[in-house]
Amino acid sequence: MILHRSLILAGPPGTGKTHLCIAIAYKAIQNGFMARFTTAAALINELSVVPDLNAALKPYLQPHVLVIDEMGYLGYGPAAADVLFQVVDQRYLKGKPILFTTNKPLNQWGRVLHDEELARAIIDRTLHYGEYLMLSGPSFRLKGRKLDLDGYKPSTSLEASMISTQVPKST
Repeated sequence: MILHRSLILAGPPGTGKTHLCIAIAYKAIQNGFMARFTTAAALINELSVVPDLNAALKPYLQPHVLVIDEMGYLGYGPAAADVLFQVVDQRYLKGKPILFTTNKPLNQWGRVLHDEELARAIIDRTLHYGEYLMLSGPSFRLKGRKLDLDGYKPSTSLEASMISTQVPKST
């Protein structure tokens, strides 16, 4: 198993971020590894109220692959960065990958998590041996509809590999 190969998939809704992470986790399962899928809101909400954080972390630390979906889609309480950092840091130390999906530029994670420094530490550990990929293009969910939802502009503050979900027109 490749250790530390984490991933942050960023982009607007409907570009396939969650689908890709589920496919990666499923492939890991097919190869005999354990995987867990959760949303950022569910993980943060659960870990923010537990009396024994160490015991509550175990389900997030044991799987070989952890998918944390929808990072930044919803607002989180003031303990968000603290509990998310615990998960990311301990998985980082064990060489276990995390796959994040997000619609927020990385420079906005501090505002979402209510702590700029911990947000940077989370990103730092995730990307130390990982990749940041920006997906772009129209929503697969809205394919074929004539809607102008192209107001989404990806952040250029971090160099990212670009993957387009737009199908080239045949000539």
